[in-house]
Amino acid sequence: MTYRSTPAQARPAKRPRHRAVCHDCGKSATVPFRPRHGKPVYCRSCFTVRRNGQSSTVGKNGSKPSTVSNRAVDSAPSGGPGFSGMPLKEATKAAISRMNISRPTPIQEKAIPHLMAGRDLIGQARTGSGKTLAFAVPLTERCDPSLRQVQALVLLPTRELAIQVAGVVEALASSQ
Repeated sequence: MTYRSTPAQARPAKRPRHRAVCHDCGKSATVPFRPRHGKPVYCRSCFTVRRNGQSSTVGKNGSKPSTVSNRAVDSAPSGGPGFSGMPLKEATKAAISRMNISRPTPIQEKAIPHLMAGRDLIGQARTGSGKTLAFAVPLTERCDPSLRQVQALVLLPTRELAIQVAGVVEALASSQ
């Protein structure tokens, strides 16, 4: 079987490139899509760093994205020792106590203050380390039960995990 190459006219044209400024480093970049207002654009090197999960450089606006794992955290705000040192509602502290949880795990200790401050966060920890409670506590704290509208959305890959997470959120929010 012989293969023929297509003539130059039959090949699709290259996508147009658009000029943009990298959100992280502030350098000029060209990208194969039209940048939209409010959506960050990254140069190739910053995009590669983000895709590989490495810590990125400080952005031109002085902000640095938060990355939380069991190994490190970028300038985690500290609320003091345990859940008692965190600025949580008494109902939330009581719900955590009813779950027989007295001390936060490392992921909870590092993630909850960032999320309570309204910051975006990427967290990584082993199974069973308390990641669900790490995002569920700020979720229930920041949602207003008097508003009859969607205030949070949790996407999960399986029905079983969705049931598990719903149980934790329901236990936290039951007394709110």
